Amino acid sequence: MNEALVKADLEMADVFAAQTAFKSPKLRRVACAILRTAMANGGSVWPDDSALAPVVSFLAGDDKNCVGTAWRWLGKVKLMERGGKRRRSGSGTSKGREIAEWRLAAWRVAETFLARNEVPHEPDQREMFPQLVNNSAQKL
Repeated sequence: MNEALVKADLEMADVFAAQTAFKSPKLRRVACAILRTAMANGGSVWPDDSALAPVVSFLAGDDKNCVGTAWRWLGKVKLMERGGKRRRSGSGTSKGREIAEWRLAAWRVAETFLARNEVPHEPDQREMFPQLVNNSAQKL
């Protein structure tokens, strides 16, 4: 590996550490699923792809909002970009709205992102301290 490539990888690691430090584990899990699905499909993915359904169904209640946030986050950090194709969604929950195909903008950066963020399950604070969540609800 040449020196410039090693330097670029180290700089990229610092950027990812800063961008993911305060992201929810659920948000990172959805983002990783989107990237993994895009990589499996040759670099493109549709928001209603059936491979994303298990990850989305794992989310409960208000946590489903992190799906849209994950798509926007991946676009903002230039890992994904909207492709030129559009179609009506076949997903039952989307009610036939028009959706855009998304494409990987940087394959190698996506691999690095997955290597640093893909974990089987990382509990969030509500799962780690259920007694505190239940107690605070009772005080209200």
